[in-house]
Amino acid sequence: MFERASTTPLHLNTKYGDLSPMVAKGPLEPRVHNLPRRRKTSDQTVRKISETTVKDACAPRRTASSESRCTVEPDESCLQELVPNLFVAFVDEEGYNQVQGMSGEPFTHFVRISSVFRKNISQNVMEHTVDDNGAQVLHLIVPRDAGDDGQTILMPPQLLTARDFLSQAMPRHYHLLPVPAEYPAVRILITTSNKRAADAISVAACYLAFESGETTHTVLECINEEEDILGTWRGIVSRDGIDVIEHITQS
Repeated sequence: MFERASTTPLHLNTKYGDLSPMVAKGPLEPRVHNLPRRRKTSDQTVRKISETTVKDACAPRRTASSESRCTVEPDESCLQELVPNLFVAFVDEEGYNQVQGMSGEPFTHFVRISSVFRKNISQNVMEHTVDDNGAQVLHLIVPRDAGDDGQTILMPPQLLTARDFLSQAMPRHYHLLPVPAEYPAVRILITTSNKRAADAISVAACYLAFESGETTHTVLECINEEEDILGTWRGIVSRDGIDVIEHITQS
């Protein structure tokens, strides 16, 4: 568990250096093996991959002290639930106001990917804080002047830290039915700018592949084939981008 502190810089020693830019090979090809398709549910309030009852079993309890207010319209944020209680969204970089889930429940953990001009980036590109509502927040800083070529601009240490942050917040056993009593209610939101969808999906895919034991390709294929997931979040990671994520997943 992370200790509560106003601002605690993260210093991560990793055997991986920065990855040099690579030319993307394009988006994922259609399915390469026979994965079962999920039935579309037209009356879903919040879109998700899973059709299990994990969401109901893991539903967080609302508390007055930890409620987060929505300041971004759903059509602007493209708020999307990928698996039960794990969301991605676009958030205005100027305000970084917390986005409340469509179901009205507060988020307990955030991964906030924000960008600044490259010349303004300091060595402290990762920071862990606790917001006014008691939610854990992992800040990841990326250069603003980087294009989106289908692979994340996050450095390997940042992606690895995000993976471990999410794994501690929502470990594998959290998805068991029934949920172990010792596990508190958890809802996670990964936010990024509207030009960097690949960053948010890369963080989510790295975590999901790590916890499930599946390959990054399989995880992204499931996301890409799920019709109830907004097109904004589907088919955006290139094959080179998958290689980057898989490298961190296996570390």
